[in-house]
Amino acid sequence: MAAGLRYFKAQDLDQKPVPVDVPRLDSEGMLGTREREVVEIRLWINPAGGVDRVALIAGNEPFAATVLEAFRSARFTPGQIAGQPVPSEMALAVEYPAIR
Repeated sequence: MAAGLRYFKAQDLDQKPVPVDVPRLDSEGMLGTREREVVEIRLWINPAGGVDRVALIAGNEPFAATVLEAFRSARFTPGQIAGQPVPSEMALAVEYPAIR
């Protein structure tokens, strides 16, 4: 994370960050039969819309590693307060549906 930046929580923002570019979230290791999987992450997004840090809250491999890697290079419309982009943090969940 960038030193000295205060990352605003979602509830403090007038406009929450919105993903505009997220790499693919699948991989060959996830093909075949599986139960529903959910990966929860926390993101720290800078005022330019880049991801400064991503951390795993919950999730199983190989899903967790794929989601973490994808969101490290994701781009967002940054969060805003009073129309100005600000550093922000947010949690999100990525769901992989069951395949039978």
